[in-house]
Amino acid sequence: MANTARRSDGLNPKIFDGGALKYERNFNRFLTGNYIGMTLQTKDNAACDAGFTMLDGEYYNAKWLGDGTMPLILPAAKAGAFTILRISEACDGGTNMTVTCAGSDKYAAHTIQIPVTDLGDGIVAARNRSIPTDFTQDVALTAGSIEAGDAADTVLTVEATASNNQLAVGAEFGFFCKDEGFWHYSFLGSELGNGAKNGAWATS
Repeated sequence: MANTARRSDGLNPKIFDGGALKYERNFNRFLTGNYIGMTLQTKDNAACDAGFTMLDGEYYNAKWLGDGTMPLILPAAKAGAFTILRISEACDGGTNMTVTCAGSDKYAAHTIQIPVTDLGDGIVAARNRSIPTDFTQDVALTAGSIEAGDAADTVLTVEATASNNQLAVGAEFGFFCKDEGFWHYSFLGSELGNGAKNGAWATS
């Protein structure tokens, strides 16, 4: 009987790639920001302005300035899929990023907190990751807001609002597929200026 080929890290791919363990590992990444084992992709501002399709298991380091629309497409929403977008420049050029579901996929019905703390530019370590709920939240944290979406939505739009927003260096959007055909997104804010919530922020 042939031996199963090992991954470069020595682990058995039949156990660690796919299935229940992949789901649990990626759900943990979504909740905690533990990105060990993901593939890094760096996109300069021009590549961000041109847009790109994200892939399952990849971590996108986006040097987007917000000076041109960033159109992104998510991978197929297969249960356990996960991808992440990290902003690595201060984005305040006034244009929008759009993150569109592929094919017939949609965003899951959700509410998510976008807190505003005004602690100073780019202080990510003092922030908590915002995780969506599938019930309706009704009390906004700090000076932030609650953003809601329903299961018919296919596009997330966030504006790189000038001077004051949540997209300083280190802001992150995580995308996890809990149930096939539907995406949830998490957000780790990094404040620019007074950290006011971005002018446009919605799924539609």
